Amino acid sequence: MSKCNQCKKIYDPIPKDKEWGIGKFLCECKNEFTGFGEMNVTESKCYKCHALVPIHHMLPPRRYRPKKTEASHSCNGVNCM
Repeated sequence: MSKCNQCKKIYDPIPKDKEWGIGKFLCECKNEFTGFGEMNVTESKCYKCHALVPIHHMLPPRRYRPKKTEASHSCNGVNCM
């Protein structure tokens, strides 16, 4: 549970299947990559085998440090172009 420091209101956690943010994608071809998305909604294309891969798990926000890569991005996310 989470509590607001100002008003002391207690909030329930977001269910695991509704989480969103930076997720880890694990493809069957052993390729691992990260990207923004929502659990059970977003699938991203693996650039090794070209399969659509769902998010395996979400990364904690404080531990994730985005790496600058030349790889292009492709997913079925709602806001992705």
